[in-house]
Amino acid sequence: MASTRVTIQDLADRLGLSKFSVSRALSGKPGVAESTRSRVLQAARAMGYRAHAETAHPVGQILFVRSEVDPV
Repeated sequence: MASTRVTIQDLADRLGLSKFSVSRALSGKPGVAESTRSRVLQAARAMGYRAHAETAHPVGQILFVRSEVDPV
């Protein structure tokens, strides 16, 4: 049985909000009323929304790749 992934756009459409507002509410960023944040979180749980942890970037870390090249 194939399941469809719930997207931020699905949540926005259901709640009559913009994707921007839903995204900010889900991420805990400022600029979203607490009542709206609560509605978004409740709808996300009810609809089975799952955030992708592998795409989240830790705050406060800078990662880089350094390649050693032998000039000879």
